[in-house]
Amino acid sequence: MFEMEIKHFKGIKKSDNIDNFELIINNTLDYENIHYILEYDLSNATEKMRLYGFYVFTDKLDPTKLIIDKFNKITKINFDQYIIYDIDLDGSEEFITKLGYGYGTYIITLSVWKYNEEEKRLELSHKTQYEQLENIDMFIKETNGKIEIVAGIWDEGVLLNEQSYGELLIQNGILKPEKQDIPFRLLG
Repeated sequence: MFEMEIKHFKGIKKSDNIDNFELIINNTLDYENIHYILEYDLSNATEKMRLYGFYVFTDKLDPTKLIIDKFNKITKINFDQYIIYDIDLDGSEEFITKLGYGYGTYIITLSVWKYNEEEKRLELSHKTQYEQLENIDMFIKETNGKIEIVAGIWDEGVLLNEQSYGELLIQNGILKPEKQDIPFRLLG
């Protein structure tokens, strides 16, 4: 077992049961050289779904981003945006994420994570990838109680040339905006 301290970003309150999380991480992860762990704020995901986020810093160049769920299980989830919403209308909210990455070919991944109460863990229920066709990025945002797909250029914290492509839907297992004419190509 490794000795480590869970630190937190300036201004973000540490979780009340931080000692429990430290023990879970120590006993679960198979890393030889954990230098430290930072808790990051998941705000309403913590409040609504009891999800807690951490960065684990090791000898690797980039930290590992992980989430501890309400069952105290660890899931590695990489994202740059998230929304809590009942997208499949089953009465329970899901953790919906968006991740954009790549050089040359830019890929956007939309994912839906939900609790499997039988297995007692958070699991991936839907994942869809798009390729960027123009010089704009895809974003998810909550508008009037629904998740909307928007596109634009992110510049110093401001979304420029914002275009709405309508509500995010699940159709035949694919996450897609309600408008069909979008500047992104569905992959897979």
